[in-house]
Amino acid sequence: MIIEFLESKRIIKSREIAGYLEKNEVYLTHSMLKKFTELAYELENSTDENFYEKLSEIKLDMKKSKKDRGAELIEKIERMKMPVYFDTLREFEKRIRKIKNSQISVKYPRELEGGEILLEIKLKDHRDVKKSLDSLDKNREIIEEMMRIFENGIWEE
Repeated sequence: MIIEFLESKRIIKSREIAGYLEKNEVYLTHSMLKKFTELAYELENSTDENFYEKLSEIKLDMKKSKKDRGAELIEKIERMKMPVYFDTLREFEKRIRKIKNSQISVKYPRELEGGEILLEIKLKDHRDVKKSLDSLDKNREIIEEMMRIFENGIWEE
């Protein structure tokens, strides 16, 4: 099935790519396989190198489950395709972890494009109001950094 997906997109060395997946015991769900094939097509047609050469350089964590290795592989390929986006997203998510707690959650568009960031506060009683607002105030600079990343799209130090 993998070979058919790859050949339908005219990916060079489809059998070798399938061999890489088998050797590394990578399990791809149907949706992951579609994503993998799309990425292979995009990378193969955006550079002079064929996709297999790039793929064969990727090392996976063999301690993970087969399905987790599939997700890891797709993430590494996406990072290869869009390194600036993944660096930006990683910096953005670091800041989210700093302000997030049991009462405050953060929602944002996955691609960091358009829309807005939603800070959600869960209140159980009147004491939670002060605690949550104090936490937001304490993290004001981090929230402002998140908004700059969100607005600019590219992280600059």
